[in-house]
Parts: sequence; C-alpha cells; structure tokens
Amino acid sequence: DNITGNSVDLTQQSEVTFATVEKGSFPAYGSGGVNIYPQVGESQFTLTIVYGSSGVEELPVPKEFVLYPAYPNPFNPSTTIRFDLPAEGFITLSVYDITGKLVETLINKTMPAGYHSHTWNPVSLSSGLYIVQLKTGEKAFNQKITFIK
Repeated sequence: DNITGNSVDLTQQSEVTFATVEKGSFPAYGSGGVNIYPQVGESQFTLTIVYGSSGVEELPVPKEFVLYPAYPNPFNPSTTIRFDLPAEGFITLSVYDITGKLVETLINKTMPAGYHSHTWNPVSLSSGLYIVQLKTGEKAFNQKITFIK
C-alpha cells in the first residue's frame, strides 16, 4: 500500500481484503456525463511479482523403467518410441533387424529421470520386421515393430 507503507506477502496469506479511495472522475466528451473516466494520479497499491521455483509444481518421476509399444506400428514413414526412466542413467535405444544385426543406435547417452520419447524415421531401410531394444544398467526391453514402405 503506497499510502500506509504496509506490505503483504501473498504466499503467506490465503486472503487479502483492501479498499480503494475514489478519486473522482471527469467526463470524456464535454459535460454530457457519458464515458466517465477516473482521474489519473499516484496509484495506491503496487503489486510486485517475484519469479522463482517455490510455486512451481514439478512433474512426478516415473516409478519404474518402462518401454511402451511404439506408435504407430506398423508404421510409415515414422514411429514414436516412448519410455520412462525412474532415475537418471545411461541408456541405449537401438534398432536391430530380424537377424539380430544392429541397424541404428537412436540414443546412447545419460538421460535424466522422467518421461521420454523418440521419433524414428528410417531412411534407407527396406520394409520388414525390426526389434527395438532399450537398455539401462542391467535391464533391457525388446519389442517388435514393422516398417512398411
């Protein structure tokens, strides 16, 4: 309050009530009394907003390591592979052909805990059945996907 000098921290209060003082008004178009606007002057209140992480809700961390079914499957031209990591860790997301030969490594790095997705768009591969493998530490998940040109 610029008149009394009082300050209120709105994060510490559930409700704040205040009253303003009427300053009068003036007519916008002559003295006809229509379109009345408040008189300008010093404001009684100042609102100060401080940005920080105290009021920001973070997304929950997944509880378990999960590889979701690729979607769409069968696919053309691309498919999205989603997975959850309950803790930060080094992961490898790879694609193998049906004979077990490594076709492409999509991710090979440390990733933070959370919900992740990767879109795979094979460029020079032929139609067929492929195996997606997600590995972290001692855990690994495999799933079959079908690419149709």
